[in-house]
Amino acid sequence: MQEVIEDLKEVLGALQGYHDSFRERIISELGDKKIHYKGAYPIAVVHSKTRIKEPHIVASLTSRGLFDAEGLTPSSWSREDLEFLQYNCEAYIQESSIMALACEPSYPRIFTNKYPKDRWKKFQDVEHVIATIEMAAFGEEADKCALEFYLREVMRKRKEVSVLKGVGYLYIAQIPKSVEGASEVFAHYFKEQVAMIEHENVTYFMGWSEKLKDINMRYFVCKPEM
Repeated sequence: MQEVIEDLKEVLGALQGYHDSFRERIISELGDKKIHYKGAYPIAVVHSKTRIKEPHIVASLTSRGLFDAEGLTPSSWSREDLEFLQYNCEAYIQESSIMALACEPSYPRIFTNKYPKDRWKKFQDVEHVIATIEMAAFGEEADKCALEFYLREVMRKRKEVSVLKGVGYLYIAQIPKSVEGASEVFAHYFKEQVAMIEHENVTYFMGWSEKLKDINMRYFVCKPEM
């Protein structure tokens, strides 16, 4: 985990300002590191064709043999079928911004559901995962409540994928210097495990936890409206 933190600090320090596509830039810069960093890493796939609204998508997945006799997707997915879902049916796959892995991912990948009527099958092959890395970019109109809301939404969604609760979690936000309150939000959720990489017009905040499940979401910085 410490190596992942140092890799990201190095890359963020080299960005030299605000980037419209900073996630892609970070992924590119991480390409020569010892750890394997994979962008847009699939963590959940649609479970049943009854969840798909578009007939043409149902037809596409049917033509690839991705539904069984009951209309359920497989638990074992090839690289090619996952890429097909990513490029053609993005509403029916969930992805982590970047996954840090001890080695190249193996295929087929395994996804399972817990209950028969679940919307998603969630990935299970977590043995090589070091950490999941999530990112967000904010404009000058943001405030600390907007920063907190988005962070909580991402953490909530990742905690829904049970196997991710036990691995490392990092969150990076690109925030204009004019936005106030970011330090308060990051300290609230990540305590001392926060880094700030400052450039002329933007600060990159990075918070992390050795395990996602250890981040306490019970209390808020901005009390939610009732």
